[in-house]
Parts: sequence; structure tokens; C-alpha cells
Amino acid sequence: MSETGSEQKRKAVDFVGEPGPGAMIDQYLPQPGQLVGRRIIRIEDIAGEDFLDTAATAGVAWPEYFGIEKRDEIWEIVQPELLTQRWLDRYEKAARQGSRTATLRATLNASARGSLATAGSLKNWARGGAVRAGTAARMSSAPDDSGNTEPLPLDVPEPDPPSGGAGGGGANAGTVFGNGISVVAEGHIYVPVGTWSGHQVEVDVDLEATPDPAFFLIQVVGISSFLGDYGLGRTVKTFTLLPGEEARIHTRTWRSTEESMALASSIIDSYDESSAERFAETVLSETTDTATREKSENWYVDAEAKASIGIASASVSGGGGGEYSSGTEEFARSLDEAVREHAAESSSHRENTVTSSSESSISTEEEEVVERTIQNINVGRVLNFTFRELNQMYTTRTHIKDLRIAFSNGNADSWREAPISGLRQFVEEHINPQSVDRVCSDIISTIAVLRDLNDTPVPVLEQVRLENCGIDFTVRDAQPNDNCEFPAPTANGRLYYRFKRGPLGQAADEEHPVEGVLVSERNIVMATDSVVVEALLGQSTALDGYSEDLQLEAIREKRLANDRQELALRIIRGGNDAEADLFQRVFGVCCPSEAGTDVEAEA
Repeated sequence: MSETGSEQKRKAVDFVGEPGPGAMIDQYLPQPGQLVGRRIIRIEDIAGEDFLDTAATAGVAWPEYFGIEKRDEIWEIVQPELLTQRWLDRYEKAARQGSRTATLRATLNASARGSLATAGSLKNWARGGAVRAGTAARMSSAPDDSGNTEPLPLDVPEPDPPSGGAGGGGANAGTVFGNGISVVAEGHIYVPVGTWSGHQVEVDVDLEATPDPAFFLIQVVGISSFLGDYGLGRTVKTFTLLPGEEARIHTRTWRSTEESMALASSIIDSYDESSAERFAETVLSETTDTATREKSENWYVDAEAKASIGIASASVSGGGGGEYSSGTEEFARSLDEAVREHAAESSSHRENTVTSSSESSISTEEEEVVERTIQNINVGRVLNFTFRELNQMYTTRTHIKDLRIAFSNGNADSWREAPISGLRQFVEEHINPQSVDRVCSDIISTIAVLRDLNDTPVPVLEQVRLENCGIDFTVRDAQPNDNCEFPAPTANGRLYYRFKRGPLGQAADEEHPVEGVLVSERNIVMATDSVVVEALLGQSTALDGYSEDLQLEAIREKRLANDRQELALRIIRGGNDAEADLFQRVFGVCCPSEAGTDVEAEA
């Protein structure tokens, strides 16, 4: 027995379920430009004797890492192949180039071997020959004019140290390398490092620095943007059309050229590499403790690769939580100010322009230019146009999303880090057994509470206790004992701490909840690339009395014609032959047909 259409429809509904609600548009969703960075805080007051002897030997000493030795008070490159390999590996990682330096590696190694065979030392090669060799890597490998392929001359001026700016692409990797090793004889080398913004800097590494074990706290910081109000901004252009006048208008936005787009981009609403780099420069100048930065260079090389946006120091023993909290508060204030300055700079470069002309010329520039023709159809009054930008308000919220623990002694590849849940095992790897509980308790006591933007203490850690062989567990907010100390995590892992998830210390009906603790908030108004126009009709007439009467009579003529048409249509609908005959005698035409066409009557 075949099913009816209604039965088939009913079964289909039963199978797929009832129709759900339509798609909802939520204007408060975070924008794609949401950023995450890391603030690194060096713990200063853990005594050196608390560290295990192995803490000072972790990683590889920088001279050994790069194949450099000190001979007769002068640092010499003894393994050029190792130097080029490891330096260029870091360059590729920092510049995000991928494997693009194979030719350069071969050229540098050949140049070093030639210099070593000729001079017996790589001192002159390090001071300048490597720059020439790197330049040669960009050229063809054909022999020179003399027909030989001997190394390039080494008597070139000593290059200046790197300025700390971007290292650039693979084309100038050789120059950056030459600059980086130019001060090796003095016990320094500039190592390429990728920063939070995605560009590259060269960091000065002291080859003579002794290992200095230290722990670090890492605050994972988020900067989230939410859409707010949308409204009129500044006036871009006003102009007037006289009665009957016509003009062309050209609208050019700040997105017209790559240069203007780069200057006007921001992390708030148009994230790109240029905006991130400009913001990173502002943030580092606002949020980095200068004293900490000056003594951070060696460990900073590996730590910066993890995308730090600020460096500071703090104490953890003897109630160091106050210093930690005040430092975080100051950081939040500085970061908020950096966001404001960055947004203001970007918005100041967002200049939309509107020009008008009565000529028929059209712009041929390779820009986004919109051309329109407008006309004032009024014959007695002027028409004014006002062009205004549209502004978008954003709510930017800075929040601490997570906490981590890290270790470094300044050696290459000694940087290690772990989540707070792994604190006990992490500390045990580097601290003497008799000091582990104290160090863990001091760190937990320092970070257990963060103050939000209202200066309200917010517990950020929860204590997890495993029971019944780990089958059951209890979770509660981390609580200190009567001595204001937090119990250390246990060695058997049955008691540990972890950072809370979700919004912390924020109201349940919060309009823009963010993960973690909200430490600052700001409303920012950004200019957009949209322009709206309003037409304002002039109030005074441009016609004299005679012209005004002519206009009135023209209007009266149109109205009489409409009245006659309406009368003809009424006669057709009514079917009155007498009225139709009268209409034909008066106006000399037959009544309009039902299709609405007029037919000339016979004379």
C-alpha cells in the first residue's frame, strides 16, 4: 500500500525533527583581531643555594652552542659550520621564512673555510667577510672576472651592530648574519629572535655570562574587542549644487593604498602584521621593566620566542603577593594606555576624502575610487550635501587568562615551562628537596589571588584533592591556613592546584564576559571606511515673481491633464454612452481604451 504525501511528510518530520530557530546575529561576539600575549615575570628572591647543581648546567652554554671558544683573551669561531647552522636555523624560525637559506649556508661555510685556510683565523671573517659572503649568496655562483672562485676580500669596514629592528627576508639574511657575528671577538653575538608581533629583532647575547638559574611566572594576557555603538563621525566634505546644476563626486577611502592601510590598521578591528608590530613597540615601551630587561638578554632569547609582551620581576617569599599584585595592576594600566595610544594613532590615519568636479575626467590611479554623478533637479532652490564618516565604538577588555611557571639559567635551550597543575614536579627538577615545599608554597601564595579592574581580589586558583585512589576528587577555591600560607602540592599528586577556567570575578549578567580576570576595560571609537551623505534643501527660493507664476501654471496644466485622464477612465468603467459622446465632442478624442491608450477621433 503506497503512502500518501501527507504521511511521507509526517515521517520526514519525525526523522529530522522539528525545524529549529533561525540563525541569530550577535553583535557582541569578539572580533577576529582578538589577541593573546604573555607577560614574563622573573622571580628574584629564590636563593642560589636552593637550586640543584644541575640547574646551572641545563641547556647548552652559548659559546658551545655556536662553536665559539676563548683563546688568548679573544673569542674565536672554531666551528663555523655549527655557527651558521644554528644561527640560520634561529633566523628562519624568527623570520618565519621556512627553509630558504641553503645557498647562503653553503656560501658562508665555503667563505669561512677559505678565510681559515688563508689567515689561520676567522677573526677578520667575523668582522666583515661574512657580510660580503652573505651578499654573494644573492648573486650568481659564476666565477668572478679573474675566472676563479676564491673567497671575497675580507678588508671591508666593520659593520654596525644591529639596531634591534626587523631582520627582513631571506635576501638580507647574510647581512644580518654578518652583523650578528661582528662582535664575537669582544664576547658578544646578536641572535635573531621572533617577537610577539611576528617581526624579527636581534638580541645581544653575552658569551661570558655565567649561568644564573631562575624561575619565571607567565601571565597569559588576552585583549578582546567587542562591537559597540555605530554612528556619525567628523564631516568629510560639504558642497552645494545650484538649481539644475550637475557635478561628479569622487570618494577615496583610507584603504586606497597599501601605505595608508598599513598606517591605519589596528589590532582592534583590522589586525595584520603591520598593526601588530606597531602595537608591540608601544606595549614593550610601556610595560617592560627597564632594569629587568637590561639583565635579561641571554634568557630573553628563548623566552621571547614564546611571544612575550612585557617583562618584569617580583618576589614570592615573605608576602611577595603584594608586589606581584601591584605589578600586575601597573601592567594592566600601562597596557590599557598602550591600546589607547595605538588606536588613536591608527584612527588618525583613517582619512576618507570626497572631491567634486564638473568635468568628465576619471581617475586612473590604482586606488579604490568611487565616482558618482549627482544633479540638483530643483529649479528654484539650492541643494546642499554633507558627507560624514561613520564611526564604530569598540569595547576592549584586557584579561589574565592563565598562569604558567617557567625556568631558565640563561643557556641556550634551557627555557622550560609548565602549567600550574605541574608545579610540584617542575620545581623538584631544579630545587633541592628540602626547599621544594617552601618554594611551591611561596609561589602559590603569590599567585592565588589577582585584583580585577575594580581592585577586587579574585581567587584564580582552585585546589584539587584526589581521593579513593584517584577515583573521586574534590575541587574548591585555594584557601590559605592560619599563617596565610597555602599547602604545597604533594609529591604523590593527590593535592595540586590549577588555574580556574571561564570568566572569573565577573557578574553573571555581564554583557561582555571574557575568560579569566578582567583587569582593564576601555571604550574606543575608531573611524571606518564608510561615508554617509545627507541632502539639505536650501530654504530661500531663487525665482522672481514671474518665474514663480510660470511654475504654478505649469503645475496647474499637469493637474488638468490628470483630471481629464481620470474622467475618461471613469466614463469607460461606467459605460455611459451619453457621457462618452460628450467627452468626444468636448476634447475631440475618443475615450481611452481599457489598456490605457488614446485613439485620435475622426475630424
